[in-house]
Order: sequence, then C-alpha cells, then structure tokens
Amino acid sequence: MEKTVDELKGVMECRKKEFGEEGKLLALCLSSRRNLCIHETVSKLDSREAVDAGCRERTSSWLRQEEEVPIEELDRQGKRCRFYENTSKTTQMEGVFTLEDLKHKGRREGVCPYFLAREFLLKAHVVVFNYSYMLDPKVANLVSSSLPPECIVVFDECHNIDNPCIESMSLNINRKLLDQAGAKLSELD
Repeated sequence: MEKTVDELKGVMECRKKEFGEEGKLLALCLSSRRNLCIHETVSKLDSREAVDAGCRERTSSWLRQEEEVPIEELDRQGKRCRFYENTSKTTQMEGVFTLEDLKHKGRREGVCPYFLAREFLLKAHVVVFNYSYMLDPKVANLVSSSLPPECIVVFDECHNIDNPCIESMSLNINRKLLDQAGAKLSELD
C-alpha cells in the first residue's frame, strides 16, 4: 500500500516538474485502527480486536453525553481520545498520504489518523486499500457508499484476490444440504 502511494507522489512531483502545475489532489490509504492509531495507550494493545475495542471505548457516541470535564482529563482517565475529539477541526486536506503520513499529520495536528482518513474519504480523488476490505460486506458498504463517483480506487494485494473470490462464491454441498433442498422442493409441489 505504501509503495503504491509513494509512486503516486512521484507522479505528482513529475507533473509539477514537467507541467509546472501541482493540481489539487487528495489521495489516501485506508487501513484499520490498529495500523493508524497514535493514542499512547490504545496503540500499544496486542491485537486488532483489542485496539478496536479500546478505540470504541473512547469514541462511542454515548460518550458525548457525559459530564463537562476537560477532554485532556477524560483522556488521562481512559474515557476519551483527545485525537478523535480534535479530528473535526481539520477542514481541509490536500496531497498524497501514506499511512505514515497520516500518522505524522495526526501527531503534528493532534487529530486521529483513522477518523481523519474516514472523514476525508468523501473528498478523495484516489483511495488505496487492501482488496479484502471490499470482500467484507460491512466494510464494503461503508467504503463504497462514501466514495465520490469519480474517485479512483486502487486495491492493494490484488495478486492474492482470486482464491478469496472463488471461496466466497463457492458452496460445499453435503448430503444433509441436498436432503433439505429436496424437502423444500417437495413443499413447492
């Protein structure tokens, strides 16, 4: 994924050098919370599931209802994520962003790279993510409904896509399944 976005950066630099124009472009990598988290506590958790849970504990909508305590204090108590709270303050993004670029921007500006990428997905010209995200119905619906119609999508790791696609459209038939199908057909008569 990083290599693809780095190559896009090279294309943009060449375009600027050859044509004297930068062009306004937003290109993003999409990845999991685990790959983008910069929160001091949550990012050190062992598994993807633990990072997801730690993030949700600090960003869920019901937290917005809590008492008026400064974000920094709630963050220290493990009840909120100050990076998430600041994400909506970023109103503009231009450029080509690798995962590391997003994390660097997050640290520099005090915003959450994961939610920043999701927020600016709506304005992206190019999006790069692992093909497995399109095979997961929950993620696919979220991502594909958020993309602008003219957005270019680059699937990373596509050389591995054939087996998961075949498996997702395959069905293992056993005797029990055949008997059930036969019974259903009998009911139709």
